[in-house]
Amino acid sequence: MSRYHAYLKKAVTYLENYKGEQPFSIYCKQLFAADRKMGSTDRRLIRHYCYSYFRVGAAFVNYSIEEKILASVFLLSNSPDPLVTSLKPDWSPFFSEDMEVRMRLFSATFNWRALFPYELTLSSNIELNDWLRSQLIQPDVFIRLRPGKEKIAKEHIGKLKLPVHSISPTCISFPAAVNLDLLPGLNRDYVVQDYSSQQIDQLLQLVPADAISSCWDCCAASGGKSILIKDRFPAAQLTVSDIRASILNQLKNRLRDAAIATHRIEQLDLEQKGTIPSSFLFDLVVADVPCTGSGTWGRTPEERVYFTSDQLEQYVAKQKKILSHITTTIKPGGYLLYCTCSVFEKENEQQITDFATSSGFKIVKMQLFNGMPQKADSLFGALLQKISN
Repeated sequence: MSRYHAYLKKAVTYLENYKGEQPFSIYCKQLFAADRKMGSTDRRLIRHYCYSYFRVGAAFVNYSIEEKILASVFLLSNSPDPLVTSLKPDWSPFFSEDMEVRMRLFSATFNWRALFPYELTLSSNIELNDWLRSQLIQPDVFIRLRPGKEKIAKEHIGKLKLPVHSISPTCISFPAAVNLDLLPGLNRDYVVQDYSSQQIDQLLQLVPADAISSCWDCCAASGGKSILIKDRFPAAQLTVSDIRASILNQLKNRLRDAAIATHRIEQLDLEQKGTIPSSFLFDLVVADVPCTGSGTWGRTPEERVYFTSDQLEQYVAKQKKILSHITTTIKPGGYLLYCTCSVFEKENEQQITDFATSSGFKIVKMQLFNGMPQKADSLFGALLQKISN
């Protein structure tokens, strides 16, 4: 048995035992740590075979897991893969063809819709077939150059001779495999932030700068939008919160590295009524709410595989609760910026339209930022203004 056949068997075992209860990257690390005999090449190839399966395996109807892995690796590889050439030598001549040609070999058994069999409406500005095809591609890594730091950040990138693509004067992309650990100035000069997440600044630019003296990033997570807010409104007092204490510790460190002072840092469960301090009153609240994450599934394809429509309903209900609880913290005339990394209309346009109808807010602008052309995530944003209490 070749070592590649052994890799295949190991990948099958991993996939059969994985139940989607944690990110597959963490699951893999735990298994790799328990198997000291595996080298870096072994781990890389097994991980590659598993992620190829997650990306497109479901589209190969009536195949075994082994066959799905082989077909997925064959379809997604840009050059001959030793696993496929070893176990499926008849496919080897087709590696020189593009993906569309290779796909025709499976025309009788390949079903795009099997990748996502749910009848759910996507947000405007995104087509189902395009979105499904984007699931086959590993998105790039993006950085945002902070105001006044563009020159020094680009100088550091140039010295390291990293493969880059300049998207805009302040946005640079790198292939997913690039290691940015050696690039100095993280958070101080640049932030790692997906392209579409950076585009949220387009909505912030619609807010008069002199109208914002206080802001609250209420679901701050790792703090990418907190830094973006302060870069857009440097004089504003910033309050941040999240439900997870561990995340808040990471956030404190990141904001320190970014030289950003915070007015308050709070651990809050915004789904629970009465947990928000009565003193909270802001000109701007940014709510990057929990969601299905469907706009980021290109990075975590296992989440699409284990998604259920019940999960969508649970997130929609969670978002409604959070929105209903934070509205009292926004001053009359103040602004709410609602964000999700979802492509589903229920979490996006429908959620905001329903909210605006009954909440005393008007929609200034809402938009799905489709990141597929840039090999990025997709993200929804809606800017609303409070017109009554």
